[in-house]
Amino acid sequence: MRRSGKLLALVAFGGSALCLAVIPAEAAARDGRNCRDFRPDGALAAGGQAAGGQVAKERLAARLVADGEVQAAARALVPVFKNDPQGRTPSGAATLHSAIGNTALAAAQYALTEDGARPSFMWTVNAAHCWFGQKVNGSGYGIDNPDSVYRQTAIDGSSRYVIRGKFNGPAPVDTSLVLYGEIPGTGEVRKEGAPVLGGLTSDQMRIAPDGSFEITVGPDPAGGPNHIQTTSEAKLLIVRDTLSDWSTQNPPALSISRVDGPAPEPQPDEKALARRTAELLKAIAPYWLKYNNTYYYQYPANRISSPRSRPGALGLATSGRFSLRNDQALVVTVDRLKGRHLGFQVTDPWGVARDYPTRTSSLNSDQVRPETGETATFVISARDPGVWNWLDTSGLTSGLMAVRWRGVPAGADTDGAIRSVQVTDLKDLRDHLPAGTVFTDRRERHAQQEARAADYERRLTT
Repeated sequence: MRRSGKLLALVAFGGSALCLAVIPAEAAARDGRNCRDFRPDGALAAGGQAAGGQVAKERLAARLVADGEVQAAARALVPVFKNDPQGRTPSGAATLHSAIGNTALAAAQYALTEDGARPSFMWTVNAAHCWFGQKVNGSGYGIDNPDSVYRQTAIDGSSRYVIRGKFNGPAPVDTSLVLYGEIPGTGEVRKEGAPVLGGLTSDQMRIAPDGSFEITVGPDPAGGPNHIQTTSEAKLLIVRDTLSDWSTQNPPALSISRVDGPAPEPQPDEKALARRTAELLKAIAPYWLKYNNTYYYQYPANRISSPRSRPGALGLATSGRFSLRNDQALVVTVDRLKGRHLGFQVTDPWGVARDYPTRTSSLNSDQVRPETGETATFVISARDPGVWNWLDTSGLTSGLMAVRWRGVPAGADTDGAIRSVQVTDLKDLRDHLPAGTVFTDRRERHAQQEARAADYERRLTT
């Protein structure tokens, strides 16, 4: 894909669950994608190819996924997914292998960020990307949010840490740091995937005029606003940067240092990390099948309930599932609730976000048209409905959907947040759309997708 004569270093690929998580530059060159020259030095590539840097971790994660024990665990999951009710649907069968592959890479990322004595942030739960001479498969799962940049690090509840960061240029709508008592997907099924022990948001933080900040993490009581108090159960800290304007907003640079704590255990070797990856994969993948069947598939399709408030100051959220014919659409009108951010997305039946760097499988309050008004109306369909606010399922006729709000004023009436949800034949779609709906032709859709791809690539460079 080209925009202004520039080859975008974005890729949309998934393939079998049993493929490597990183493909070398030579293979990338053979299929015409130039990953070699795209070497950003922004916050997400922190440390680059140096030991402990993002790129080095991605290459190690690839080797873990390629390990025979992890591959065997992935193969064993194929019949488990096929026997799930969603595995017997056309959309579930079409995406089964890529969902397992994403979860395998996510398990490797957890294995690499599990040592609280040697903490470091890793960009995780991300879309497939192409940089530093390699193509990296996606690791999103659990309804990963396209508007969020996820970074994670291990936290030991008996240690003390200092996190340093700096916002450069326009800041995200919100930056949140949430402390968990276990790796999501490894314990009992609960709405947030793991126990939430506490957190901190950029609204609560003290930030210097130059955008810099320092946060302490440890068992001591808070001595100021920039502190997260831990308990003995603390295991994982996940940072989410919510971006509404992909073309300007930047995730902050982040680093973490352990300043006090018990003597560290010996560092695990690569084989031990692979063994841990397989162990995590065997736990996480079935967990999210059970999660989806508990919270989504036991309820009727094409309905969305009123939002709930999420712990850890993560705003409001609601979700549901869609099930349509190829010639149908789901029309959803949502109240913006006067919040700073509204985001709506679709996923495959397993909860993996669809291709969002290059297609409109998600739209937020800065991306919808019209951009103003109390409400926004979205159209979910497998085929292009000719509407700007199309939530593109990439041909799937069933899957999950999620709506999130950030920065909603206190006391907002959320009972009417979902104004309407209607199934309609595509041929009758215009009868169900509000006045002021923005329609698109093929040329305009292509321009929308190209601009989106360029904006997403910019997220990787800042």
